[in-house]
Amino acid sequence: MNTKDWNPDLYNDKHSFVYEFGSNLIELLTLKNIDHVLNLGCGSGQLTNEISKHVKLVVGINKSPEVISDAKYKYPHIHFYVQDASTLDYTEQFDSIFSNATLH
Repeated sequence: MNTKDWNPDLYNDKHSFVYEFGSNLIELLTLKNIDHVLNLGCGSGQLTNEISKHVKLVVGINKSPEVISDAKYKYPHIHFYVQDASTLDYTEQFDSIFSNATLH
């Protein structure tokens, strides 16, 4: 999918099942003693925001500038970046990487 095909409103309204389904995964994570988490393919940031409630730092990345812009608007306290996971150049270290719907 070309990043120009991403529409944050469509993602938030019609595809909310993606992050709603993924919210159950957060309950399965062992986030105590985890300080830094990377959310790979963070979408509009809903799950990144949930993770942020349990860790010192969470960073969200997504290939789409449109959804990253939406995430930054909704969750200004979280670091979001436009990045392609296949060419990731983020150099910080993380204790854990979370991905709900990117690696499949």
